[in-house]
Amino acid sequence: PAAQKEEIEAAIQAVYQTQPELAMVDSDRGITNLHVPSDIIVDASMPAMLRSSGQMWGPDGKQKDTKAMIPDRCYAGIYQAVIDFCKEHGAFDPTTMGSVPNVGLMAQKAEEYGSHDKTFI
Repeated sequence: PAAQKEEIEAAIQAVYQTQPELAMVDSDRGITNLHVPSDIIVDASMPAMLRSSGQMWGPDGKQKDTKAMIPDRCYAGIYQAVIDFCKEHGAFDPTTMGSVPNVGLMAQKAEEYGSHDKTFI
């Protein structure tokens, strides 16, 4: 029912006013990762956040310092080590370290990394 939907949306907006801002998937359209949880992919979002000095897009369309919570002990430990390294040695320099985007994997419909012939371009 529309009335119940409005009540739920109002309650969510009230929480947004009292809690830290959420990182946005699409700040222009007001889309957070709560809209579609699979739109925030740890192995894509965390490297991008680290390259941006620990910032992600906020609801106002500006980059903001970010606190990441990764409830997965596999990913969490890796990214904590990277953050600790950067704190000790300074930011990475993307011009000297290179990068390997996974765009080709997505475009060629790879089911998972290493799954079949579409993994490598």
